[in-house]
Amino acid sequence: MGFHEKGEGWKKSAALNRAEKECRVQKGRAHAALVYDGSTAVGWCQFGPIDELPRIKHKREYQNGLTKLPDWRITCFFVDREYRHKGITFLAL
Repeated sequence: MGFHEKGEGWKKSAALNRAEKECRVQKGRAHAALVYDGSTAVGWCQFGPIDELPRIKHKREYQNGLTKLPDWRITCFFVDREYRHKGITFLAL
């Protein structure tokens, strides 16, 4: 939830963050490419348009380095510890 807009009740519990993220997914306001090993999710990559993911780290440096900002972002990756160094990030991307 860290890259979505802050909104009401910023710094919520993990349970509230999960519920809010699920609501965003159901509404089509959160996107991720998931990587599975069988039925087990082993990695993911979060992506989306700028209005969906307005919060980024080092925004000033990012804006100063480009003449035209892209209309989408890739904000983070996750790979299960047991699957690291096996190309999961590449697959998610």
